[in-house]
Order: sequence, then C-alpha cells, then structure tokens
Amino acid sequence: MIHSHTAIALSDGSYKNGYGAAAWVLEGDNKHGRISGAAIVPGEGVDHSSYRSEVTGLYCIILVITRLFEYHKVEEGTITVGCDGQSALVTVFSKTMPAVTDSCYDLLSNTFTLLSASSLCWVPLHVKGHQDDDLPSEELDRWSLLNIEMDSNAKKMLKRAQALPRHYTIPHEAWSVWLGGVKLTTKTSDCIYDLVHGPAARRYWGRKGNLSDNMLDNIAWDLLRDAHKGINQATGTFIKNTLRACAGLGNLCIGGRNVTHQLALDAMR
Repeated sequence: MIHSHTAIALSDGSYKNGYGAAAWVLEGDNKHGRISGAAIVPGEGVDHSSYRSEVTGLYCIILVITRLFEYHKVEEGTITVGCDGQSALVTVFSKTMPAVTDSCYDLLSNTFTLLSASSLCWVPLHVKGHQDDDLPSEELDRWSLLNIEMDSNAKKMLKRAQALPRHYTIPHEAWSVWLGGVKLTTKTSDCIYDLVHGPAARRYWGRKGNLSDNMLDNIAWDLLRDAHKGINQATGTFIKNTLRACAGLGNLCIGGRNVTHQLALDAMR
C-alpha cells in the first residue's frame, strides 16, 4: 500500500486533568489489514496538554512506519498522515530542527530524527475534528470517520492512563535530561538556567567569591543573559574568560598592577 501511494494514517489525542493519551491507525485502500494502537503520553502532570497528546499520536505513527520499513527493507513510498491538531501537524512535519525552548521538545526531537533519516514521502493533512457533532455519519468522508474512531480510542486509553503510574521514557530516545528523578520535557534550557541559579549554586559562588545573598540578588542575571545574546561569539568568549578570571577572585595582577572588576565591566560595555 505504501508502494502504491495509497497508505494513509491518522492519529488523535485526548487530554484531561494532567493526563494525556493518543490513538492511531494505518490503512491501505480499505480497512483490511489495518494496524492500530494507542499510547499513554509520557510526562508529569504539568507537562501534559492537548498539543502534547496530538504530538504523541503523530510520533507513534512515524515510529511504527519507520520500524515497518526497516523490517521489510522498504526504501521508498508515500503516506498521507491526518490529524485534527493543526499546530502539532505543522510543527512535527516542519523541516526545522526543534529548539530546546520548544514545548514537547523531547517528543519533537525524536520525531525530527526519525523523519530526517526517512526516505519516505510524508504528506501531512489537517482533518477537521468532531464533525459528527454537526453531520450524520453517513455524510462523513473516510478521514472524518477515522478521526471519530481514534478520538473514541484515545479517550478510552485516557481512562487507563489515569489509573496507572506515570511514565517518562520514549522508545529509542537518543538522550534526555533528568532533574531530581523527573524528566525535563519542555523548555529544557529554562529549567537548566533556573537550576544553575538555584540555592546550591548561590551557596557555592557566594563562598567562592565572598559574596553575600544581598550582592547576588543585586546582579541583573536576566539582563546579562539578554545582553550576551546580542553579541558575537568572539566577544562573548572574551567576556566569559574575563569574568572567569576576575569576577570570582576580585583582583587580577597583570604586569605588576592590579586590574579589578572594572576590566570586566569595560569588556561588557
């Protein structure tokens, strides 16, 4: 069916009260020989959203088809992938590598890796959801009926998710970042930034630089970060090296004279 360009796949997600689930299906010309499944969305309650559930459904489709290709040694073909979550559909099939600041970075980065290595022609298709609210089923097309079916399956899986322990891992995930036993899934760089400015880091640099809590609070960390983003790499490296040499120790002796923090300030200007 993939060789004949008749393969289609559709997924739908469900989210409620900090839990998420998704359901998906793969078909050819008809329902004969179809493959379907459902999944519980990984992550903590704060990680979940309707968007994350939709991304999970698309990830399941891409992963299953990729593994089928590998097993049957298929190297080319076309598949149309439908989803009623337009934002998730556009993001997943974007040619741009996801940024660590993106929501659902863990899922998006793995999906991007699979798609980048795929020789398959992927055709995303937005399918309007819940069309059975306005029209009888006999007036709906194939895509709409599949959407209704997957919506129902996702809701059934959501009930199971609420009764089971949470899970965090993603199949074939290349890497992940964990903090205190909890996996970081969204805005990873912001979480790391908050960590390195946390109590443990403050205590360490306070002792090393003989800085009081009041002095640390008076440093405009956010302004320094934003200013650093606006400079080129060479200047940024010079500033970091200067601060590393001066700011923590107070004085730097060059040619027999003391160069204080003013050197760092001049460099930043």
